[in-house]
Parts: sequence; C-alpha cells; structure tokens
Amino acid sequence: MENIDLAEIITDQGVSLSDLSNESPVLLIFLRTFGCAFCREAMDELSKKKKYYKSKGIKMVFVYLAEPKEGRQYFKKFNLSDQLTISDPHAALYKKFGLVRASANQLLGLSALIRGVQVGIVQGYGFNFLLGDGFQMPGVFVLHKNQIESSFIHKSISDKPNYDKLISCCELITGE
Repeated sequence: MENIDLAEIITDQGVSLSDLSNESPVLLIFLRTFGCAFCREAMDELSKKKKYYKSKGIKMVFVYLAEPKEGRQYFKKFNLSDQLTISDPHAALYKKFGLVRASANQLLGLSALIRGVQVGIVQGYGFNFLLGDGFQMPGVFVLHKNQIESSFIHKSISDKPNYDKLISCCELITGE
C-alpha cells in the first residue's frame, strides 16, 4: 500500500477523507461492482446498520467503480443515498489502498461458487451486469485521525467482512 494522503481524496459532498477522519471514525467501504451479488449483500447489510453506526459516531463512505449517475441508482435502491460516496471508475483509490485485481481462484474458487449460489439465488441478491472491473477485489478500512485503524482485505470475492468487529477499534478511539 502506498503512502495515502487522505486530504486529496474527496467525497461526492466535497469533504476530504482527512477532514472526515479527524472529526470521527470513518468506515471506508470499497465495493466490488454493482452487478455482484456479494456487493449487493454488503450494501443491504450496511443499510440496516447505518443508524447504529451513526449513533456510535461512525461515518460510512462508499467507494465504487461506476460513474456517479449509475452509483446513485444503486445507493437509492439500498436506502444509502444519504451516505457519502466516491466514484472511482478507474480504480485509482483501490490501488492506493492496496486492493488488487482477482485471480481466477478468487473469482471462481469453490467457496466463491458455493457462496455465490447461496447469496445470489437462495438469498435473492441475484446477478447482474458488471459496472466496472469485475476482477477488482473489494475491501474495508476504518480510518481515524488520518490513520488506518483496522481493515479487511478480501482474499476471495465471497469473503464477508464482520463490520461490527472492524469498528470495535472505534470504541477504543472514542473511549466509549
């Protein structure tokens, strides 16, 4: 991971990640692609947790691979249009945070296929056209005071972060 200047990374609302992380902890979620069932599962789960995270003083920021117009559709669909976002169609931020492109095994390994059927078909998140690079791996970072406090780097596209465990460092940060 290269040296990251959070002051240079600006959300759709014109606020830098540096300013946000100096105010409170930030849960920075790098989504894979909106056509991915795992991405839609993550958006749905985070939508259900957003009030809880807000009550803990944690701000969510979503980074995605599509253009803003396409992104707004999906954030609205998952009741996340009130959250801060960053459109990154060329995956420049993904690279800065050390998120790589997937290997064939990360995309099509047995665990990814089994969980893909579970999430996409059984749970109903479905499959859709990929908006962006379908090989891009996702990840999640907790930022505070311009530092990465915790992170989850996917080893497979089917990995599911434990968001509550990731933000548990925030209790130490805020003293709650």
